[in-house]
Amino acid sequence: MGHMTAATSGVILTGGNTVFNEASADKDFRVESDGNTHQLFVDAGNNRLGIGTSTPISSVDIEDGLTTVGAVLTLSTKEPTVVDGDVLGRLNFRAPLETGADALLLLASIHAEADATFDATTNNTELVFSTAAGDAAAERLRIASDGKVGIGTAGPSSSVEIQDGLTTTGAVLTLSTKEPTVVDEDVIGQINFRAPLETGADALLLLASISAVANEAFDADQNQTELVLSTASGAAAAERVRVTHDGDVQVAGLTASEIVITDGNKGLVSAAVGTYPSLAELIHVKGVTGAIQTQLNTKEQVGKKTMWVPAAAMYPNTTAGCSALTQVELSNGPELKVLDFAAAADDFAQFTVAFPKSWNEGTITFQPYWTVTGTNTGTVVWGMRAVACADNATQNVTFGNIALTAAKAHSGTSNDINVSAESAALTIKAAAVDTLTYFEIFNDTSASGQSGVARLTGVKILYTTDAVNDA
Repeated sequence: MGHMTAATSGVILTGGNTVFNEASADKDFRVESDGNTHQLFVDAGNNRLGIGTSTPISSVDIEDGLTTVGAVLTLSTKEPTVVDGDVLGRLNFRAPLETGADALLLLASIHAEADATFDATTNNTELVFSTAAGDAAAERLRIASDGKVGIGTAGPSSSVEIQDGLTTTGAVLTLSTKEPTVVDEDVIGQINFRAPLETGADALLLLASISAVANEAFDADQNQTELVLSTASGAAAAERVRVTHDGDVQVAGLTASEIVITDGNKGLVSAAVGTYPSLAELIHVKGVTGAIQTQLNTKEQVGKKTMWVPAAAMYPNTTAGCSALTQVELSNGPELKVLDFAAAADDFAQFTVAFPKSWNEGTITFQPYWTVTGTNTGTVVWGMRAVACADNATQNVTFGNIALTAAKAHSGTSNDINVSAESAALTIKAAAVDTLTYFEIFNDTSASGQSGVARLTGVKILYTTDAVNDA
């Protein structure tokens, strides 16, 4: 043993090694400080070391009740110039008495690491947790200097980021239940969203959640589950969307057996079947070829239709009538069948039409096709009126109101065809289904400026249907 000198300030040991209790007797060792009788205490019988305690409960037990932070173990570096990546302190875990190369490696560690070069204003640090799997311990989790947690990554981009590229599934976060007997509606796992630092009762409620829910009692052959998305609106989060075990998507608030459409906010809502095609109607259209537009393109549709009435189907009025049907031979192939209307007086002609049942009995329009055997470029205005006569009713009736075309000028080339613009709407007097309609057409010379005879080739009637056939 070295030389021991007593002094009023304490005991000083000098010389070589100093051994206490070399005989391994059950003799405790205690060092007293100014404020603690067991600042350092060796519990010989239990092979434990206590710092600040006379009853250590583990291999090393540190107790400190002098401050609100409790006991503190400080690991410091002696490096005077700390740079990015320097380790400030580390706790290592080993099994040094094991056999085998891998068992003797560093098995786990927790260390603090500098995240930048330190200076008067910079002390960014990160905490790194490492574990071993067949080789020396490698980093598994890092708490970055900005508080973000990275699992499998040293540079987390969000509050928590998990990276795992060992399989094609990528990173996996598993939420499991400890319930040994899962029944219908048991929650298997849930992710909650809250704002716990807000003020007001509603703001502190569960604001949203995503949960996996059992759809039946589990057994060896049953594990049906559903995914539930919930959001809040003035109360705790309530279910809004559910993905069922068979892949159906159910939206809370929708009505069964109705058409689902999007509203002004692009939300899914129910609409009355009476307003939209029924499922049976949609299936019928789809079942023909599977392409609705193809079907529409090849089938009769309601809407505007045309009917051609040639001059050959017309006849002059007995009073103030146009000329009789005239055939005009041109120098080439076509020969014209025309009714001549004088330039100096209103001449009239008539024809009849039996409209199809699909006609909506509404107003019609007309377009005269005409020519002039001459070069005068004056205009022609055509007028027409009509009346319908029903079965077993008199035909001795008066015509309805007149509708006119806009003035159309002749091209100036003899026998050129002229197509007047579509007329104003013409109301057929007494229009009805299964009636015979009489039309009277004439040239309105008071509004025209053509000096030659207007030769009418025919007229196109434009009408609207409200049914696809005449059944």
